Amino acid sequence: PELGDLRTRIPPVGVPWLVLGGLVFAMANALAEEALYRGVLLYALDAALGAGWLAVGLQAAAFGLLHIHGFPRGWIGVGLAFVYGLMMGAIRRMSGGLLAPWCAHVLVDLTIVAILVAL
Repeated sequence: PELGDLRTRIPPVGVPWLVLGGLVFAMANALAEEALYRGVLLYALDAALGAGWLAVGLQAAAFGLLHIHGFPRGWIGVGLAFVYGLMMGAIRRMSGGLLAPWCAHVLVDLTIVAILVAL
Protein backbone atom coordinates (compact mmCIF):
# COMPACT_ATOMS: atom_id res chain seq x y z
CA PRO A 1 0.00 0.00 0.00
CA GLU A 2 0.96 3.63 -0.39
CA LEU A 3 2.74 4.67 2.81
CA GLY A 4 4.20 8.00 1.79
CA ASP A 5 2.22 9.93 4.38
CA LEU A 6 3.44 7.61 7.13
CA ARG A 7 7.04 8.13 6.09
CA THR A 8 6.61 11.88 6.50
CA ARG A 9 5.69 11.33 10.17
CA ILE A 10 9.11 9.87 10.95
CA PRO A 11 11.34 12.77 12.01
CA PRO A 12 14.77 13.17 10.40
CA VAL A 13 16.77 12.27 13.51
CA GLY A 14 19.43 9.71 14.29
CA VAL A 15 18.77 6.04 14.89
CA PRO A 16 19.10 6.26 18.70
CA TRP A 17 16.31 8.88 18.80
CA LEU A 18 14.15 6.79 16.47
CA VAL A 19 14.62 3.77 18.72
CA LEU A 20 13.78 5.78 21.84
CA GLY A 21 10.81 7.48 20.17
CA GLY A 22 9.53 4.16 18.86
CA LEU A 23 9.78 2.59 22.30
CA VAL A 24 7.96 5.48 23.98
CA PHE A 25 5.28 5.48 21.27
CA ALA A 26 4.78 1.71 21.51
CA MET A 27 4.46 1.79 25.30
CA ALA A 28 2.09 4.78 25.37
CA ASN A 29 -0.07 3.60 22.46
CA ALA A 30 -0.36 0.10 23.93
CA LEU A 31 -1.27 1.56 27.33
CA ALA A 32 -3.99 3.77 25.88
CA GLU A 33 -5.52 1.14 23.60
CA GLU A 34 -5.39 -1.70 26.11
CA ALA A 35 -6.84 0.48 28.87
CA LEU A 36 -9.65 1.60 26.57
CA TYR A 37 -10.52 -1.61 24.71
CA ARG A 38 -9.54 -4.47 27.03
CA GLY A 39 -10.08 -2.36 30.14
CA VAL A 40 -13.00 0.09 30.01
CA LEU A 41 -14.92 -1.24 26.98
CA LEU A 42 -14.58 -4.94 27.78
CA TYR A 43 -15.53 -4.27 31.41
CA ALA A 44 -18.64 -2.36 30.30
CA LEU A 45 -19.60 -5.05 27.78
CA ASP A 46 -19.11 -7.74 30.42
CA ALA A 47 -21.40 -5.81 32.78
CA ALA A 48 -24.04 -5.36 30.08
CA LEU A 49 -23.85 -8.74 28.31
CA GLY A 50 -22.13 -11.06 30.74
CA ALA A 51 -18.49 -12.12 30.70
CA GLY A 52 -18.68 -14.17 27.53
CA TRP A 53 -17.13 -14.24 24.11
CA LEU A 54 -19.75 -11.86 22.68
CA ALA A 55 -18.22 -9.07 24.75
CA VAL A 56 -14.73 -10.02 23.53
CA GLY A 57 -15.98 -10.05 19.93
CA LEU A 58 -17.64 -6.66 20.21
CA GLN A 59 -14.58 -4.98 21.70
CA ALA A 60 -12.48 -6.59 18.96
CA ALA A 61 -14.84 -5.23 16.30
CA ALA A 62 -14.56 -1.73 17.76
CA PHE A 63 -10.77 -2.09 17.93
CA GLY A 64 -10.68 -3.26 14.31
CA LEU A 65 -12.75 -0.34 13.06
CA LEU A 66 -10.47 2.09 14.87
CA HIS A 67 -7.61 0.83 12.72
CA ILE A 68 -9.16 1.40 9.27
CA HIS A 69 -6.52 4.07 8.61
CA GLY A 70 -3.77 2.23 10.49
CA PHE A 71 -1.08 -0.12 9.29
CA PRO A 72 -2.01 -2.07 7.24
CA ARG A 73 -4.86 0.06 5.97
CA GLY A 74 -8.39 -0.48 4.75
CA TRP A 75 -10.66 -3.42 5.38
CA ILE A 76 -7.75 -5.84 5.44
CA GLY A 77 -6.30 -3.80 8.28
CA VAL A 78 -9.68 -3.79 10.04
CA GLY A 79 -9.86 -7.58 9.71
CA LEU A 80 -6.33 -8.07 11.00
CA ALA A 81 -6.91 -5.69 13.91
CA PHE A 82 -10.19 -7.50 14.68
CA VAL A 83 -8.40 -10.86 14.90
CA TYR A 84 -5.68 -9.19 16.96
CA GLY A 85 -8.37 -7.71 19.24
CA LEU A 86 -9.81 -11.20 19.73
CA MET A 87 -6.39 -12.50 20.71
CA MET A 88 -5.78 -9.61 23.10
CA GLY A 89 -9.23 -10.17 24.60
CA ALA A 90 -8.40 -13.85 25.09
CA ILE A 91 -5.08 -12.94 26.74
CA ARG A 92 -6.96 -10.49 28.96
CA ARG A 93 -9.41 -13.23 29.95
CA MET A 94 -6.71 -15.81 30.62
CA SER A 95 -4.39 -13.47 32.52
CA GLY A 96 -7.09 -11.68 34.49
CA GLY A 97 -5.34 -8.34 34.01
CA LEU A 98 -4.01 -5.85 31.50
CA LEU A 99 -0.25 -6.43 31.89
CA ALA A 100 -0.04 -9.42 29.54
CA PRO A 101 -2.02 -7.83 26.69
CA TRP A 102 -0.09 -4.59 27.19
CA CYS A 103 3.24 -6.42 26.83
CA ALA A 104 2.05 -8.20 23.68
CA HIS A 105 0.74 -4.93 22.26
CA VAL A 106 4.06 -3.16 22.91
CA LEU A 107 5.90 -5.88 20.97
CA VAL A 108 3.50 -5.62 18.03
CA ASP A 109 3.78 -1.82 17.96
CA LEU A 110 7.58 -2.06 18.06
CA THR A 111 7.42 -4.38 15.07
CA ILE A 112 5.27 -1.89 13.17
CA VAL A 113 7.65 0.96 14.06
CA ALA A 114 10.61 -1.13 12.84
CA ILE A 115 8.85 -1.82 9.54
CA LEU A 116 8.07 1.86 9.02
CA VAL A 117 11.61 2.94 9.89
CA ALA A 118 13.04 0.28 7.56
CA LEU A 119 10.96 1.66 4.68
